Order: sequence, then C-alpha cells, then structure tokens
Amino acid sequence: TLFLNQFKTVSKFFAAVGVIAIHCCYQLEHHLWYRGIGFLLGMCVPYFFMVSGYFLWNNAHKIDKQVRKIGMLWIYMFVLYSMLHLFVWRDFDSLHLFSFHTWLKILFLNMTPWNPIFWYLSAILIVLILDKYIFSKFSAKINMPILLFSLVAFCIISTCQIKGIISTLITTTAYIQGIPFYLLGKCLHQLKQGDLIKVKRGGGMRYSAVHHIAQHSSIL
Repeated sequence: TLFLNQFKTVSKFFAAVGVIAIHCCYQLEHHLWYRGIGFLLGMCVPYFFMVSGYFLWNNAHKIDKQVRKIGMLWIYMFVLYSMLHLFVWRDFDSLHLFSFHTWLKILFLNMTPWNPIFWYLSAILIVLILDKYIFSKFSAKINMPILLFSLVAFCIISTCQIKGIISTLITTTAYIQGIPFYLLGKCLHQLKQGDLIKVKRGGGMRYSAVHHIAQHSSIL
C-alpha cells in the first residue's frame, strides 16, 4: 500500500508537469526533445481521468463529494471570469455567454467561453455525473463494450487530430478523452479486486487443506 501511494504521488507529479508542458507548446515546440515526447504529454490528461475512475470505483459517497466540489469550483471560476470580463477587460458579452449555443458547447464540447483551458472541469464533472447515474448502474459486462468502443473512437479521432483532419476541440472533451480512460480506471480497479478475491480464496483453500492434513496427522 505504501508503494502504491508513493507511485500515485510521483506519477501525479509527472502528469501535472506534463499538463503544464502541454500549455507551453508555443515556447517549447521548436525543441526536438519536446516534439519527441509529444505522445507522452498527450496522455497526461487521460491519465488523470483514469486515476479518477480507479479511486472512485464503486464509491457513491466519494463521487457525490467530487461532484459537489468540482461543481462549486466550476461556478466559482464562471463568476470570477465573468467579473474580470465585465470590470477589468471590459469585453463582457452577456448575450453570447448565456446563449443556448454557448451552453450546448459547454455541454457537448466542454468549452468554457471565459477561459478555454478550464475545459477539464466541465469534462470531469460530466463524466462523474454519467458515472453516478449510468455507469455505476451497469455491470462490467455492459461497461466493457462501452470502454472498448470509446477507446477505439479515441484512437481514431486522436489520429485524425494529429494529421490535422479535425479540430483539437473535438478531442478535448469528456466524451472522447474522459469516458474511455475513466472507465479504464474503473476496469483496472475491478481487475485488482478480482485478483484480491482469488488470493483470498486461494489462501482459504490452502488453509483448509493444511488444517485437514494436520488433523489427519494427529489422528494417525
């Protein structure tokens, strides 16, 4: 358990550094080493989705807590940037911000009009709500096809994005990055739980066998 916690802390640190590096692309893209690790950097955000799915597996209380926490953070950022646009930058457009078209973008593309880099908040919030009301209600037999289909879709769409066929905005959503890797995290946790059950059963069977042999030996 100690090794797992240490590994989680170290991996989250490197993933966080990777996310920062992604947003420094304009300053670093001329370096050969940066282009060489582009694929690894692209997996940093999916990693956070996967970790969320792993540690929130089958835990409705934690999911509710995270939904409230991230929902409040999303509202706070919305209010903060609305005030900045209104009083500091003086480019506040209430008609555009509260339009039906804008909220469709927030829901389906996870765009945050006040600052695009906060798309992850909308994405993880949507994934958690989907888990609460849909994924957690399904068995592994149903979630597994969803996982496989979403992973294939992610690979195809990401390849198209790299080749410049489609926009980056499509890949940075809960539906393309969030769902497949969140479900992957849940699947990994389920596999771990299955291994633990097998170990416990195996240990119990070995104990019963040893106990039976000891009893038989004492009778002899």
